[in-house]
Amino acid sequence: MDAVRFPTPEVLAQPEDSIKLRSPLPKETGNAFDDANNNSNGIRLNDSPDYGYKVEYNPETDDYDATKMVGDNAVSPSYSMPSSDYFKLSGRQRSRNYWRTRASETRS
Repeated sequence: MDAVRFPTPEVLAQPEDSIKLRSPLPKETGNAFDDANNNSNGIRLNDSPDYGYKVEYNPETDDYDATKMVGDNAVSPSYSMPSSDYFKLSGRQRSRNYWRTRASETRS
């Protein structure tokens, strides 16, 4: 069996933007709410059906906590958003989804 190779310290020490891509990919921000909506360019592939977000309301803080999930496993720490911001975001998402559905119906 081959040994697992880890990046060397020299590779890890390279500046983050040392390689310039012709079409850079969006970076994950750590904010599950923003990352879920960061599919704006055509290069990004769709997420696997097993990949998703779990959003829970925290009544003690009046915040919504989102966690990136693969199946039943969390793959990032939770990110909190005030309920007023969450309602604005979810309203924009519902509106965008509505118009996308309407647009696809007219093309069919």
